[in-house]
Amino acid sequence: MNSIVAAAACLVLALSASAAKAPKSKAKVKLSRTAGKVLEAGPERLTLLDKAGDTVELKITRRTKVALDGKASTFTAASPGTLVLNALYNPASKELTSLVLISAPKNTAMKAAADDQAKAGKITGEVSNTDIFKNTLSLRVAGKFMRDFTVPEGTKIVREVKGKADMPQEFEAIQIGDTIEISSLNGRVLSEIRVRAR
Repeated sequence: MNSIVAAAACLVLALSASAAKAPKSKAKVKLSRTAGKVLEAGPERLTLLDKAGDTVELKITRRTKVALDGKASTFTAASPGTLVLNALYNPASKELTSLVLISAPKNTAMKAAADDQAKAGKITGEVSNTDIFKNTLSLRVAGKFMRDFTVPEGTKIVREVKGKADMPQEFEAIQIGDTIEISSLNGRVLSEIRVRAR
């Protein structure tokens, strides 16, 4: 009988020891997003100007995933002037989880950037392609010219509804063949999309 009691005591002791070693689950933190332009990039921090005109300071860690122009990159790609398409971070710790960047125009591309500024404004056309993972949209203008645009987080998107106020909508709901009117600040990055009523 003593051997049975001793075996039961060993079993209880072993189970309580393994329970004590079990990792405690962490509560999931709702991450925040922002977009804008890099002002400063240090070894472990990033300062950016968001779309509202506010300065945001974020921390870089070894776990931060960085993409530049759609390809995996390192944090050294975040130089001043680089556009931040999407920065996903923990609002409590300000640690960046992921950072999606678009290259700043280089000196050789200054003329192209000036041309894009001249193209800024409103354009109407037919959606020929959307990519929700890269946040891009292709637009057929005047039935023949194709133009690609970046749709950053926070772009205002509305759908016209006959007889009603415009309805806000997500980028994912835009379909190939939709007629849209877009507003762009630089001819490449969209600030507003208005989907026309069918």
